[in-house]
Amino acid sequence: TYLRANPRTRVIVTGGRGTEELISEAAAMKAYLMEQGINLDRILAEEQSSNTIENIRFSKSLMHENASIAIVTNGFHIFRTVKLARKQGLTKLYALVAPTELLMAPHYYVREAAGVGKDWLKGNL
Repeated sequence: TYLRANPRTRVIVTGGRGTEELISEAAAMKAYLMEQGINLDRILAEEQSSNTIENIRFSKSLMHENASIAIVTNGFHIFRTVKLARKQGLTKLYALVAPTELLMAPHYYVREAAGVGKDWLKGNL
């Protein structure tokens, strides 16, 4: 994986805990990365966010200024995530697409289209 090939790279996992979730999204991703052999000292966690805008805003405070970053998210979510990140001043930005469960993809794409529309109407994109 990218993180194994680049041992100096640090990762920020982001996402709060939903009402039906036992742990935060960030905690779940952190546990997964540690299971994959990524050292804890390379993983920063942001667990307060409840939406994509907050994911980016709260994660920015954990980054070095002018850092090059790679955003990893599902294909259906990449367009909006990159647009929101650039709007918040993250310009040295790369996007990596994570796989999506095929059975759930139609649901996620429809939901994401609504999210794009909402953020566009609010002036976030």
